[in-house]
Amino acid sequence: MTWTNAQSFCREHHTDLPSVRTSTENEQIKGLMQSLGVVQVWIGLYRFSWTWVDGIPVSKQVVKVNLVKTSSLDLNHPTVLEDLLDQFEQKLKDNRVDGDFKLSWRKQSGAKIFHKDGL
Repeated sequence: MTWTNAQSFCREHHTDLPSVRTSTENEQIKGLMQSLGVVQVWIGLYRFSWTWVDGIPVSKQVVKVNLVKTSSLDLNHPTVLEDLLDQFEQKLKDNRVDGDFKLSWRKQSGAKIFHKDGL
C-alpha cells in the first residue's frame, strides 16, 4: 500500500497510523512487527511538513556551541566530531534530560561545523 492508502485503511478499520515519540514506543512497534513477521510498516509522519498525523510537529532545537580549543585536534575531523557528539549526549543523560533526542551537527557555509572566532 501507499502511505495514503495505509492511512485510509487504518482510519477506516482502527484509528490512525502510529506516531512514534519515544524509544519505548519504537521498541513496541518493532516487537509487534517481529511477532507478526512484518518487515516494513508505515508510521504517521508527514514527510514534507515533518508533522505527525495527530498534528503535532516533530520538534527540532538548534543549540550553538562555543568551544575553547586547548589541544591540536582538528575540530572538523569526522572522528573528533563524532566523539564530541557522544560526549554531549552523555552529558545530557547525566543531567537527566528527559525525552528521546538525536544530536547532529549543522554545517556552516564552507562546509565546516566549527570556525575560528575573530576574538
